[in-house]
Order: sequence, then C-alpha cells, then structure tokens
Amino acid sequence: MAESVDINLVTLCYAMIIVTSLELAALMHLVLEESSHASRTLTPFNILMGIGNLGLIAHWVGELLSQVFRGTTTGLAGSMVSSACFNLCLYAYIHYVYVRSEDVISSLFSQVAKWGRMFLALSIAVFVTNTVAQGLETFVSSIKIQAFYVNHITGLLGGFMTVSFDLFCMICYCRLMLKTRHDDKIDPHFLIIARYGAVSSLFGVFGFAVAVISAFLFPGLHMLMNVFMALGYTTLLAMKFALHRQRLKKTHDYRTKSWVSKSALSAA
Repeated sequence: MAESVDINLVTLCYAMIIVTSLELAALMHLVLEESSHASRTLTPFNILMGIGNLGLIAHWVGELLSQVFRGTTTGLAGSMVSSACFNLCLYAYIHYVYVRSEDVISSLFSQVAKWGRMFLALSIAVFVTNTVAQGLETFVSSIKIQAFYVNHITGLLGGFMTVSFDLFCMICYCRLMLKTRHDDKIDPHFLIIARYGAVSSLFGVFGFAVAVISAFLFPGLHMLMNVFMALGYTTLLAMKFALHRQRLKKTHDYRTKSWVSKSALSAA
C-alpha cells in the first residue's frame, strides 16, 4: 500500500515537467531555425542539450512516480529512473560545458585543457557505477550493504567532480571577463559563453552545497538540488539563444558591410 503523498513535492514535479518540456520545445525550435543558416543540425552541442533536456523530463517524471507511489514497486522504479536520469543529466551537462568552453579554457590554461577528455571518460565511469549500484541496492537484497557503500562513495565522488569542474570553469570565465577590461578585441562569442557559463557554474556549486546539507542535515532539501540542476540547463539554453542572436548579428553586419563596399565601388 502506498504511503501518504506530499502534495507540495508532487506539485513541484508537475511544474518542473511542464517547464522542462517547454524548454525542450524551445530548443527544438532553435535547432530548426539554425538549420536554415547552417549545414549541420546534429552538432555535439545540440545532441548534448537534447539529451540533457530529455533526461531532465524523465528525471522529474521518475520523481513524480516515486512520490505518488511511495512505498510500492512502482515508486521504487520511479526513484531508480529519477536517479539514473539525474546522472545522465550531470554527464550531459559536464560534456556540454566542456565542449562549449574548450576554446575558452585552452586560451587561458593550455596545459590543463588536454586532460579534459580523460576527465570526461572518468566521469562516465563514476556515473554509470553509481547508477548500477543504486539499482543493486534497491532491487538485490543479497548485496544491499555492499551496493549501499558503492552507491554513496560514487555519489560523493561524482558530486565532487562536478562541483570541481564548475569551480574551474567559473575561474576561467571570470578571468576572461576581467581581460575584457584591458582588451576590447576579445571575441563576443567567448564573452557570451563566459557570462552565461559563470551563472550555470554558480548554480552547480549551489546544487552541490544543497546536496551536502541534504545528506547530513535536512534530507527534504534534495529536491532543491534538482531544481538548481534544472536552472543550470535553463542558463545553458539561454546561452544558446544568445549565441544564435550574436551569429545572426555578425552575419547581418558582414552582409551590410559587403553591400556598402560594393555600392562604393559601383559609384566609383
């Protein structure tokens, strides 16, 4: 028999499902609009953003099931889906931010950037191990204790890796923005990535702080951690729209300049 339902958490899940679905629709609209200006639609950026947004929707659906059917097999399955999709979202987030920020990082820390791919591979191993351990802990009672320790160790490791990555990226973004005070020739493309990237990284740091507080003091705060992750994706989507507008402006300015040049030559 299902336990009592927390109506506030259920309402939050419904709200986040709606919000993340709208964001996925906005992303699809932008990708279709970009396809009329670019030769490729399935870029790494679009694929990772799509995976992350789909993962967010599935994560909140799993959270909803775990709340509505708490104490039942369906609730346990929903919790498992939620946790697996949470790890998927974390990896997609790290990979997207790394790919999007690779040029920025390389311009500031050329020696560090080469370790990025190794970090991505390690993060996959940690998140997959954590997901498998959660499943074993939930459904295989014979190794529940061992799975419990692996689950929590890899969960902490994954969180530490994510927040370390966010802090490192935040340092890179802040350094780049500080350089604009002395160098007005920095590519506006980099500046947009730095501004929005710093905000998304800040949400990641807040999320990790809430996760630690939730784990040791207030378990009910874990939903707030999920909201911070969603806000991080919202910021990345806003970055994508800003970069798209900047590309359109650059194209428009180039065409205008070319037209003026041709008109001047014709007049001569």
